Amino acid sequence: MSYSVRDRAQRKLQQAVDAQEKSLVYLAEVAIEYKLHTPQVAEDLENVGGLIQQVEKLIMDVRSSF
Repeated sequence: MSYSVRDRAQRKLQQAVDAQEKSLVYLAEVAIEYKLHTPQVAEDLENVGGLIQQVEKLIMDVRSSF
């Protein structure tokens, strides 16, 4: 079965979102480890996680536009 350019793009964008979700899990794991002894590192990682979530939303907006 042949996929259209749109189908391939949709799949790739979903893969990008999935990869970001995986990175959020990794960031959270590190933040949990550092929260007690180095709270600033944990806070920085939480901020990075927030940025990743914003990017994820933008990707989903693009994905829903076509």
